Amino acid sequence: MKSIGDIGEAKARELLIKNKLKIIDTNWRTTGGEIDIIARRKHLIHFVEVKSRETSLTDAWLAINSRKQQRLVKAAQAWILEHGHNKWSYQFDAIAVSGEEIKWRENVFEAT
Repeated sequence: MKSIGDIGEAKARELLIKNKLKIIDTNWRTTGGEIDIIARRKHLIHFVEVKSRETSLTDAWLAINSRKQQRLVKAAQAWILEHGHNKWSYQFDAIAVSGEEIKWRENVFEAT
């Protein structure tokens, strides 16, 4: 049986593909962090955090706090170095899933 997180990530991938993004990696791990989905559209890399909740989309958004953002930035930097995409632009997106409701927010925070 799939977990809420697995179902949410599947829905997120479908949404990105429907919006003309190409999925290039999923559940990419490095020490200290994981990126749920890495996608691209032209020369823009999207590092996507997916949060699935039974309660509400608001609860999902709140789970992407400053500590989580820092881990995502470090993981993204490691991915960029490993894959040689240091000349490409990138952004951090978030997708919240609650039941059948799904919302994608692009460029939700900056790498600092």
